[in-house]
Amino acid sequence: MKFSGGVAAVTGGGSGIGEALCLALADKGMKVAVMDVDTERANAVAERINTRGYQVDVTDRKSLEIQAAQVEDDLGPINLLCANAGVVMPFGSAIDRKDADWQYVMSVNLFGAIHTVDAFVGQLRSNAGNAHVLVTSSMGGLVVGGHIPLGPYTVSKYACVGYCEELKAAFADEQIGVSMLVPGVVATEIMHNSSETRPVELGRQAPPRRERDYVSPRLATMAVTPVQAAESALAGIHNGRFYIPTHLHDAARLDAHYQAIVTEMRGQGHEAGLDG
Repeated sequence: MKFSGGVAAVTGGGSGIGEALCLALADKGMKVAVMDVDTERANAVAERINTRGYQVDVTDRKSLEIQAAQVEDDLGPINLLCANAGVVMPFGSAIDRKDADWQYVMSVNLFGAIHTVDAFVGQLRSNAGNAHVLVTSSMGGLVVGGHIPLGPYTVSKYACVGYCEELKAAFADEQIGVSMLVPGVVATEIMHNSSETRPVELGRQAPPRRERDYVSPRLATMAVTPVQAAESALAGIHNGRFYIPTHLHDAARLDAHYQAIVTEMRGQGHEAGLDG
């Protein structure tokens, strides 16, 4: 993936990891479309890198299609798509959640990524050979973080991992790269922003108390910065990685998790094949 001289579109670009991605990509010589559901945030980031912001709701396929066409008119067809928009619920289990809670999280974290890719796929194909998709999932989509019960968020990110793996297979013969960012704890305002952007018709979500650096003192010891997350993402894209973690020791955590699965499954089941 050659960054310099290309065009990137970043959803959720108005804050957090998305903002850091926009700044880092601009620094690498890309023209960047800063896309966010919050117009003021998108424009504020865009102003810093001499581009423009685009108001877009990733849960609305039509909204994305309109803005994708506008991006192409303004900047040209994109080389890099960062499907980064995401929301989270207040901490708690998957039990006794309202349907509206599930709907909100799945509509952004799963269907938002699907809508985003579908809206830009034509532009990516026009740049095949130097085109790439980055989807922001979560380490919580690969292993449940027992120390942080996130309920619907975790379920949505597990689904997002499956979508990304399907996307990689779908693009395998098209010279379009796919990477999946799987962040651990990152010091962003995602909890607060998720409360602000939740649609009124789904009911209010109480905004969380804002802590130092937007994470509690306990979680701060586990966190990296958005800038560090963006650095990991761009290095992973450059090196052709599919899974891109933000934390150095997450591989060891995953190794223990999946070894436990293999151990549990070994010796169970039936030999395949139907008689007659």
